[in-house]
Amino acid sequence: MSRGIPEPWWPFADADQELLAQTGPWYWGASAVALHLRAGRVLELTALGGAARTSRFRPEPDGTWTGLDGYCAGEPLRVVRRADGAVDHLDRAGFVHTRTPYDPAAEVPDGVGAQGWRAG
Repeated sequence: MSRGIPEPWWPFADADQELLAQTGPWYWGASAVALHLRAGRVLELTALGGAARTSRFRPEPDGTWTGLDGYCAGEPLRVVRRADGAVDHLDRAGFVHTRTPYDPAAEVPDGVGAQGWRAG
């Protein structure tokens, strides 16, 4: 067992914990996606409700990933860190994914208004 997850559900007992910490929900604007860790350090980006495209990313020697299939085929994916080393956002070929919708603390193209994100 690892991280409190029952063994049958934990196929990556020796997974890179820092990489595993990047998995879970991310947002492109207000659109929710999930980043999954697969065998061979492959990352998979999937929809969390709604219609989002699924793509897998292979690791590169420089610490980035390259899209293998689907909408993101050939696109780079990289983790962008703050000066203190904490993860700020994911950059997928210029598309910024943050941990919260339109995170005002993250580098979001064109910024976020003082009142935050508002629909309509």
